[in-house]
Amino acid sequence: MKITREIKTAVLVIASILLFIWGYSFLKGRDLLTSYKTFYVEYDNVEGLAPSAPVTLNGLVIGKANGITFSDSSGKLIVELQIKSDFPISKSSIATIYDPGLIGGKQIMIVPNLEDKELAVSGQKLQSGVKLGLTDLVAEKLAPLQVKLDNVLSNADKMLVGINNVLDKKSQQDLKNALSELSQTIAEFHKTSQSVNGMMADNKTHINGIVTDFHKVSSNFSKISDSCNKPILVKLPKIFKLL
Repeated sequence: MKITREIKTAVLVIASILLFIWGYSFLKGRDLLTSYKTFYVEYDNVEGLAPSAPVTLNGLVIGKANGITFSDSSGKLIVELQIKSDFPISKSSIATIYDPGLIGGKQIMIVPNLEDKELAVSGQKLQSGVKLGLTDLVAEKLAPLQVKLDNVLSNADKMLVGINNVLDKKSQQDLKNALSELSQTIAEFHKTSQSVNGMMADNKTHINGIVTDFHKVSSNFSKISDSCNKPILVKLPKIFKLL
């Protein structure tokens, strides 16, 4: 059987269309040979989550965020998740937005409830959650510190204003005069101490002589005292000899 040119052209066109559909799905992160389940999650704030963001389970990528829409009724953001059917997700699992690092964007982490044996079916809603990233944690810790620092600066400013109000121009001048007089007093005391040291150095010889004489006088006084302390009976023979 001879294949006509029209049949070849039709086969080529169909193959091109199928290849285009497969390539388009591949670029969007969807494999045509893999079955997916669709879940929905409501968030008050998606924290900068972008469409096509990865969905992970214990660090393994099992799907992606297919789209983000706004709910007119609740005012929340609804995120559509496409997850591979090979990974069973319990009905009470939590889809948590988290930051994997400083450079990468936001992702969604499935936190399964292993005690719940009831599996979620395609089209159901999962519970939502948000986990603070490193930048958010640092900002949360610095916020109270910034408030305390602002209070300290405010109190310091009030104290300086109060000091300026108390120390008017006259008080400031009096304080300067007092400090100047104190400096002069210290200088005069220093001069006096130098003069006393000079006098001591000049009269060092006389002072040493006075100290030596004082030692002699004290020695003689000690001898007289010892002689006075002897008993009178010891002195009587000497007295009789003199008579």
